[in-house]
Amino acid sequence: IRNILSGFISKGRGGKLKDLDEIDYYNGGVVKLGKRIGVETLVNEKVYKRALEKLEIK
Repeated sequence: IRNILSGFISKGRGGKLKDLDEIDYYNGGVVKLGKRIGVETLVNEKVYKRALEKLEIK
């Protein structure tokens, strides 16, 4: 199902990959929600932190 959905989504984007705004929205949202409910989100935190470092927004 993941392959089908990702193909469908990428067609809707004109083949563009996730941009940094989406990483901020999804990963940042997961990190914030995890902190709020007390669940560790180590992978999302790492991806989110690296994305912010690439943008130099610390």
